[in-house]
Amino acid sequence: MSEGIERIFGFNWLWCLLQFLSYQTFSKNFVIEADACDKGVGAVLMQDHRPISYLSKALSLRNQGLSVYEKEFLSILQAVHKWKHYLISHHFIINTDHQSLEHILEQKIDNALQQKWVCKQLGLDYEVQYKKGKENIAADALSRREQGECATITVTIPSWVTDIQKSYEQDDELLLILQAKIVKDNSFPF
Repeated sequence: MSEGIERIFGFNWLWCLLQFLSYQTFSKNFVIEADACDKGVGAVLMQDHRPISYLSKALSLRNQGLSVYEKEFLSILQAVHKWKHYLISHHFIINTDHQSLEHILEQKIDNALQQKWVCKQLGLDYEVQYKKGKENIAADALSRREQGECATITVTIPSWVTDIQKSYEQDDELLLILQAKIVKDNSFPF
Protein backbone atom coordinates (compact mmCIF):
# COMPACT_ATOMS: atom_id res chain seq x y z
CA MET A 1 0.00 0.00 0.00
CA SER A 2 1.41 3.38 -1.00
CA GLU A 3 2.32 5.70 1.87
CA GLY A 4 0.89 8.67 -0.03
CA ILE A 5 -2.51 7.04 -0.50
CA GLU A 6 -2.56 5.92 3.13
CA ARG A 7 -1.70 9.45 4.29
CA ILE A 8 -4.43 11.04 2.13
CA PHE A 9 -7.28 8.62 2.77
CA GLY A 10 -6.20 6.86 5.94
CA PHE A 11 -6.10 3.09 6.34
CA ASN A 12 -9.74 2.67 7.32
CA TRP A 13 -11.06 4.54 4.30
CA LEU A 14 -8.77 2.55 2.02
CA TRP A 15 -10.06 -0.65 3.60
CA CYS A 16 -13.57 0.31 2.48
CA LEU A 17 -12.43 0.99 -1.06
CA LEU A 18 -10.71 -2.37 -1.34
CA GLN A 19 -13.83 -4.35 -0.43
CA PHE A 20 -15.72 -5.67 -3.46
CA LEU A 21 -19.44 -5.08 -3.37
CA SER A 22 -21.64 -8.17 -3.37
CA TYR A 23 -25.11 -8.70 -4.75
CA GLN A 24 -27.96 -8.97 -2.26
CA THR A 25 -29.69 -12.28 -1.63
CA PHE A 26 -33.13 -11.98 -0.11
CA SER A 27 -32.92 -15.46 1.43
CA LYS A 28 -30.22 -14.26 3.86
CA ASN A 29 -30.37 -11.69 6.67
CA PHE A 30 -29.13 -8.18 6.07
CA VAL A 31 -26.79 -6.47 8.54
CA ILE A 32 -26.32 -2.72 8.86
CA GLU A 33 -23.20 -1.43 10.57
CA ALA A 34 -23.65 2.23 11.47
CA ASP A 35 -21.51 4.86 13.15
CA ALA A 36 -21.42 8.61 13.68
CA CYS A 37 -18.78 11.16 14.58
CA ASP A 38 -18.82 14.92 15.13
CA LYS A 39 -19.30 15.85 11.49
CA GLY A 40 -20.69 12.81 9.69
CA VAL A 41 -22.47 9.49 9.66
CA GLY A 42 -21.48 6.29 7.92
CA ALA A 43 -23.00 2.88 7.40
CA VAL A 44 -22.52 -0.34 5.49
CA LEU A 45 -25.23 -2.74 4.32
CA MET A 46 -23.85 -6.28 4.47
CA GLN A 47 -24.65 -9.96 4.04
CA ASP A 48 -22.29 -12.73 5.12
CA HIS A 49 -19.72 -10.10 6.17
CA ARG A 50 -19.60 -8.79 2.58
CA PRO A 51 -20.59 -5.17 1.78
CA ILE A 52 -23.52 -4.55 -0.55
CA SER A 53 -23.69 -0.76 -0.28
CA TYR A 54 -22.05 2.13 1.56
CA LEU A 55 -23.43 5.34 3.07
CA SER A 56 -21.29 8.32 4.02
CA LYS A 57 -22.94 11.65 4.72
CA ALA A 58 -21.84 14.91 6.31
CA LEU A 59 -24.00 16.24 9.12
CA SER A 60 -25.67 19.62 8.72
CA LEU A 61 -24.69 22.31 11.20
CA ARG A 62 -27.98 21.71 13.02
CA ASN A 63 -27.31 17.98 13.37
CA GLN A 64 -23.71 18.58 14.46
CA GLY A 65 -25.18 20.02 17.67
CA LEU A 66 -26.98 16.77 18.56
CA SER A 67 -25.82 14.57 21.43
CA VAL A 68 -23.64 11.54 20.67
CA TYR A 69 -26.65 9.28 21.33
CA GLU A 70 -28.77 11.22 18.83
CA LYS A 71 -26.02 11.26 16.19
CA GLU A 72 -25.62 7.49 16.48
CA PHE A 73 -29.39 7.07 16.26
CA LEU A 74 -29.44 9.38 13.22
CA SER A 75 -26.81 7.22 11.49
CA ILE A 76 -29.09 4.20 11.95
CA LEU A 77 -32.13 6.13 10.78
CA GLN A 78 -30.41 7.37 7.61
CA ALA A 79 -29.06 3.91 6.81
CA VAL A 80 -32.47 2.27 7.24
CA HIS A 81 -34.08 5.00 5.12
CA LYS A 82 -31.52 4.53 2.33
CA TRP A 83 -31.86 0.74 2.21
CA LYS A 84 -35.52 0.40 3.22
CA HIS A 85 -36.37 -1.27 -0.10
CA TYR A 86 -34.07 -4.16 0.89
CA LEU A 87 -35.19 -4.32 4.52
CA ILE A 88 -38.95 -3.72 4.48
CA SER A 89 -40.09 -7.35 4.59
CA HIS A 90 -37.02 -9.04 6.09
CA HIS A 91 -35.52 -9.42 9.54
CA PHE A 92 -32.26 -7.48 9.79
CA ILE A 93 -29.61 -6.66 12.36
CA ILE A 94 -28.20 -3.22 13.14
CA ASN A 95 -24.71 -3.12 14.64
CA THR A 96 -23.70 0.04 16.48
CA ASP A 97 -20.84 0.95 18.79
CA HIS A 98 -23.21 2.92 21.04
CA GLN A 99 -24.31 0.36 23.62
CA SER A 100 -27.40 2.20 24.90
CA LEU A 101 -29.00 2.03 21.43
CA GLU A 102 -29.24 -1.73 21.90
CA HIS A 103 -32.30 -1.08 24.08
CA ILE A 104 -33.91 1.67 22.00
CA LEU A 105 -37.25 -0.14 21.74
CA GLU A 106 -37.46 -0.81 25.50
CA GLN A 107 -36.43 2.67 26.68
CA LYS A 108 -38.80 5.42 27.68
CA ILE A 109 -38.30 8.17 25.14
CA ASP A 110 -39.49 11.61 26.20
CA ASN A 111 -37.60 13.62 23.59
CA ALA A 112 -39.92 14.60 20.69
CA LEU A 113 -37.19 14.22 18.06
CA GLN A 114 -36.31 10.70 19.22
CA GLN A 115 -40.01 9.75 19.37
CA LYS A 116 -40.35 10.86 15.75
CA TRP A 117 -37.32 8.79 14.79
CA VAL A 118 -38.61 5.67 16.57
CA CYS A 119 -41.96 6.09 14.77
CA LYS A 120 -40.13 6.05 11.43
CA GLN A 121 -38.76 2.60 12.32
CA LEU A 122 -42.15 1.11 13.25
CA GLY A 123 -43.21 -1.88 11.21
CA LEU A 124 -39.65 -3.01 10.52
CA ASP A 125 -38.36 -6.33 11.86
CA TYR A 126 -34.93 -5.61 13.31
CA GLU A 127 -32.73 -5.94 16.33
CA VAL A 128 -29.97 -3.61 17.46
CA GLN A 129 -26.74 -5.21 18.63
CA TYR A 130 -23.70 -3.66 20.25
CA LYS A 131 -20.44 -4.02 18.35
CA LYS A 132 -17.19 -2.59 19.69
CA GLY A 133 -15.89 0.46 17.85
CA LYS A 134 -12.64 -1.34 17.01
CA GLU A 135 -14.63 -4.00 15.15
CA ASN A 136 -16.90 -1.53 13.35
CA ILE A 137 -14.12 -0.47 10.97
CA ALA A 138 -16.00 0.31 7.76
CA ALA A 139 -18.82 2.36 9.30
CA ASP A 140 -16.31 4.24 11.46
CA ALA A 141 -14.18 5.09 8.42
CA LEU A 142 -17.21 6.22 6.42
CA SER A 143 -18.45 8.48 9.23
CA ARG A 144 -15.05 10.17 9.50
CA ARG A 145 -14.50 10.55 5.76
CA GLU A 146 -13.61 14.09 4.79
CA GLN A 147 -16.41 15.67 2.79
CA GLY A 148 -14.34 17.67 0.31
CA GLU A 149 -15.72 20.35 -1.93
CA CYS A 150 -16.18 19.56 -5.58
CA ALA A 151 -13.95 21.88 -7.58
CA THR A 152 -14.38 20.33 -11.03
CA ILE A 153 -16.62 17.85 -12.71
CA THR A 154 -15.19 15.71 -15.47
CA VAL A 155 -17.32 13.89 -17.98
CA THR A 156 -15.68 11.08 -19.88
CA ILE A 157 -17.13 10.30 -23.28
CA PRO A 158 -15.80 7.19 -25.01
CA SER A 159 -14.23 7.84 -28.42
CA TRP A 160 -16.70 5.53 -30.17
CA VAL A 161 -19.59 7.80 -29.08
CA THR A 162 -17.83 10.79 -30.64
CA ASP A 163 -17.22 8.76 -33.82
CA ILE A 164 -20.94 7.93 -34.08
CA GLN A 165 -21.89 11.58 -33.57
CA LYS A 166 -19.49 12.63 -36.34
CA SER A 167 -20.92 9.99 -38.67
CA TYR A 168 -24.41 11.47 -38.17
CA GLU A 169 -23.18 14.83 -39.43
CA GLN A 170 -21.77 13.26 -42.61
CA ASP A 171 -24.87 11.18 -43.47
CA ASP A 172 -27.32 13.44 -45.36
CA GLU A 173 -30.09 10.83 -45.41
CA LEU A 174 -29.91 10.29 -41.65
CA LEU A 175 -29.89 14.07 -41.03
CA LEU A 176 -33.14 14.41 -43.01
CA ILE A 177 -34.76 11.63 -40.95
CA LEU A 178 -33.64 13.19 -37.66
CA GLN A 179 -34.83 16.66 -38.70
CA ALA A 180 -38.22 15.25 -39.71
CA LYS A 181 -38.57 13.59 -36.29
CA ILE A 182 -37.56 16.74 -34.44
CA VAL A 183 -39.74 19.15 -36.41
CA LYS A 184 -42.83 16.91 -36.48
CA ASP A 185 -45.79 18.85 -35.06
CA ASN A 186 -46.90 16.13 -32.66
CA SER A 187 -43.40 15.60 -31.26
CA PHE A 188 -43.73 18.67 -29.02
CA PRO A 189 -45.82 18.31 -25.86
CA PHE A 190 -46.97 21.96 -25.87
